[in-house]
Amino acid sequence: MTDPLDALRASSRRLGLLVAPLGPGVTKRAYPSRWTIADVVSHLGSASVIGERRIDDALAGRTTPDEFNRAV
Repeated sequence: MTDPLDALRASSRRLGLLVAPLGPGVTKRAYPSRWTIADVVSHLGSASVIGERRIDDALAGRTTPDEFNRAV
């Protein structure tokens, strides 16, 4: 994979495949115990979306708005 966005998309798909067998188990506590497994996966997914936008913007010569992170 030479395109960074393709790598992010592939990573996101792989995470989904790894988590899917957990089913309702994603509501169990993770480490740290304040978070569930679903919280951790959500955090990783958000980071992926933010990273993809930053790469898109950088390649286009744009600055990613600060409010984008909070919106995700």
